[in-house]
Amino acid sequence: MARHDSRRLGELCIRHSLGSSCRPLRQSLERLAGQKSPPHHQAAQLNLANLAQTPVFIVADVGAFSTYSNLVVSKVNLFNQALFTAVTNEMAHYSGLRLYYLDDNLGLSNVLSAPATYGFTVTMQGALEDPSLTDKSFNGPGANYVFWDELHPTTKLDALTGTAAFEAVAAKLNFAHSGTNFTLTAANLYLTLPYTIRSSADFSTWSNFLMFTATSTNTTLTLSDQSGMKGMFFRVNY
Repeated sequence: MARHDSRRLGELCIRHSLGSSCRPLRQSLERLAGQKSPPHHQAAQLNLANLAQTPVFIVADVGAFSTYSNLVVSKVNLFNQALFTAVTNEMAHYSGLRLYYLDDNLGLSNVLSAPATYGFTVTMQGALEDPSLTDKSFNGPGANYVFWDELHPTTKLDALTGTAAFEAVAAKLNFAHSGTNFTLTAANLYLTLPYTIRSSADFSTWSNFLMFTATSTNTTLTLSDQSGMKGMFFRVNY
């Protein structure tokens, strides 16, 4: 098949998939939201990384990379727009469904633009495809590559993605002493959902300290400096 025909076929496949790729996601989210216990569900949804930045697309079309790259980027952007719309619509339809839309597209671009900052050594060649890399073990030099093969990320890149997902999902609790009072701040909250701040003196027995519904992404509570507050530990549940 000629290169032009291959590119045309790829374009048709991408165009066809845009209308159907989000359907399984919507169905999965609807099944999750339909479960009655627990009453609230949460999930992190990553968008599609820029496939034109992966070795498989660069190697396959070196002669006309800029033209083919622009096509792939445009289709990836269309997919991500459809995905964002699907995620937004599902959240609006199910009040107990908490979805976090993560920009994996930007994340990969950031890594590839400054790989050394993240501890990577090779960006545009997969560890398994590199003939100069004799040690292809998971904990060898290839572990510092961005890609294992022409498309799939290494464990190291997956770990960065996992850390970003946790940072997006996790509610944070900050405790500070201000004058004669304590300031307790719950951050990274999800609007309209219930939270409970719990306290413990020994990390074993916990009791509810404050229950509230988030009306903003941050909630700050000022507590008087009482002797009963000393030695107490706090956490936020949701």
